[in-house]
Amino acid sequence: MAGWTKVLREDGQSPDGKSLVSLRKSAIAFNAHFIRANSLADFLRATVFVDADRRKVGFKFHSNVSDRDSFALTTDGGSKGEARIIQVQALMVKNRWLRAASKVTISRARQYSPTKAPDGIWTIWIRPSFEVAVRLEDKDKIPSDVAGIYRYLDREEVVYVGCGLIRSRLATPERSGWVFDRIEYSPVEDQSEQARWEGEWLEEHRNKVGFLPRYKRVGGVRQK
Repeated sequence: MAGWTKVLREDGQSPDGKSLVSLRKSAIAFNAHFIRANSLADFLRATVFVDADRRKVGFKFHSNVSDRDSFALTTDGGSKGEARIIQVQALMVKNRWLRAASKVTISRARQYSPTKAPDGIWTIWIRPSFEVAVRLEDKDKIPSDVAGIYRYLDREEVVYVGCGLIRSRLATPERSGWVFDRIEYSPVEDQSEQARWEGEWLEEHRNKVGFLPRYKRVGGVRQK
């Protein structure tokens, strides 16, 4: 298939009948398959739970209007109007890791497959989405002990995606000639998780633009 570039769907629709929860800038949407497959159509409210340390969001569906902290479930179009949505602008404002994930331009990168715990809470694990932004001239503000995934941007072009100790990697000699003006990162402690998310973001970048970031393909070789 040389010469071809796959066209990526931007509408966020899933053609394979998969249960999905999608993040939007001020809302969270539950697709029709999820609502139908789990008999959730008759519920009127959803209570939301957050575990910021592990980037988890949980949902419990019910019709208890006396729960003043719950959110109204309203229709969101889709197949026969079965999809549902909750408006959570304040939640997004309060949690920048969640807000960053909701602003990802690739629609399928904002979609998550929910799992149900024995206590009835449906859970999604949010991908780290570079919620901390630092100008290059302010790089010393990055704590020396913070590790995770990070990316460098030249204006709005992503020129590198990596993982590890963010500040020390930035100071390596081979990067002194690189051109970029901003660092964005997400703290992730576990090294295997760092590598996993680095790989996923590189794959998303390749799918979106057709090639790896500028400094990941020096000499045609994928760089660390």
